[in-house]
Amino acid sequence: MHGTATARAHRCTRVDAVCVAILIVYFLHFAFPARHGGFRDDEMMNLWTYWYVGPVQSLLAFAKFWTAYYRPGGALYYLPLYHFFGLNPLPYRIVQISTLALSVPIAYYLALLLASSRSVAFLAVLAFCYHPYVASVVFAGAFIYDVLCGLFYFAALTYYVHIREKEAYLRPLQLVLFLMLYICALNSKEMAVTLPMIVLIYELLKSPRWASWNAFLSWSWRDAVPALTGGAITAFYVYSKIRGIGSTTGSESYRPIYSCDI
Repeated sequence: MHGTATARAHRCTRVDAVCVAILIVYFLHFAFPARHGGFRDDEMMNLWTYWYVGPVQSLLAFAKFWTAYYRPGGALYYLPLYHFFGLNPLPYRIVQISTLALSVPIAYYLALLLASSRSVAFLAVLAFCYHPYVASVVFAGAFIYDVLCGLFYFAALTYYVHIREKEAYLRPLQLVLFLMLYICALNSKEMAVTLPMIVLIYELLKSPRWASWNAFLSWSWRDAVPALTGGAITAFYVYSKIRGIGSTTGSESYRPIYSCDI
C-alpha cells in the first residue's frame, strides 16, 4: 500500500510539473515579444529616484517600510540592473518577464491547494498567465511594481495556505517568514494591504461555527493570529502613509476624498 501511494504521489507530481511547464510556455509565447520594449518616461523617473538615494538608503527604506519613501522594493530591481547593464533595456525586460514566469508555478500551486482539483487549477492559472486587459504588466516596464508585488503577495499567501491545508498552525519562525514576504509585497506596491483580509477570509471559510464565546476566542488565538498580526502591520503602514511626515496625501493626486455619493 505504501509503495502504491508513493507511486501515485510521484505521478501527480509529474503531471503537475507538465501542467506548469505548459502554462509557462503559454505565457512566454505571448510575453517574449516584450523583450524588445524600451524604456518609458516613468521608468527613467523611477530609476533616477533610486540612483539618487543610493543602495544604502534604499535598503534602510526597505527595512523601514512604513516611511514615506516611494516603493523601496523597486530598488531591488532597478539598482542591480543599472549597475551591471546601464541603460540597456533588454536585461530589464528579461528580468520582468522572468519574474512573471516565476509567479506561474506559485499561482498554480495556490490554486491547486484551494481547489483540490488539477483541472480547475490549470484553467484558473491559464487565465492568469495572459489576459489582454493586463498586457501592460508584461509590456510596460513601469509596471514592475505590480509584478514584484504580485510575486511576493502570491508567495506569502501560498506559503500560508500550504501550512494551513496540512491542518497545522504557523510556528513563530514561519509566521516571521510569512510577514516578511508580506512586507516585501508592501514595499513593492501599496495594493498588498489586502493580504491580511484575504487570509482572514480564508480562515473564516475554513473554520466551523463557533459553539460558544470561548470557542470564538480560541479560534481568534489559534487561527486568526497571522491575519490579525498582518492587519496590525497594515494599520500602522496605512496610518504612516496617510498621516506621517512626507505622507502621500501631500500630493493632490493621492489625497483621498470622502463623500456619501454613490
